[in-house]
Amino acid sequence: MAAIALPVPYFIQPTPITCQSTCLKMMAMYLEREVVFQSTGAETIAIDQIWHEVNAAPGRPSASRNAHVNYKWWLEKRFPSLDFEYIQTGAEEDAASFITKSIDRRMPVLMSVSHERVAGHIILVIGYEDYMPN
Repeated sequence: MAAIALPVPYFIQPTPITCQSTCLKMMAMYLEREVVFQSTGAETIAIDQIWHEVNAAPGRPSASRNAHVNYKWWLEKRFPSLDFEYIQTGAEEDAASFITKSIDRRMPVLMSVSHERVAGHIILVIGYEDYMPN
């Protein structure tokens, strides 16, 4: 059985509304260190600044707060040499397959989930353990 965990830096989100910007900082720092091997400023940018850029910067694709397309846009601005996909599915098998394939390619997955206390939450998937596809 396979297990993998990417060496992504970990941060606790500083406020109840900064899950997306915390995950974006973690992902950007990982991409700098492990994929593009150059700085884009992720180490020094504050989580609240990322939140502001995603939700209020001019030129973002959606004026809606916490719009998923804005996360992709933010990553593409910082990492123009990389391709980022936006995939939407409710099928668990499809999601699990996409996630494990991405992790196997050494790419973390920014993911929207919901739970009983909030309608939406952003997490960064950095690995898996004992996953067996059907």
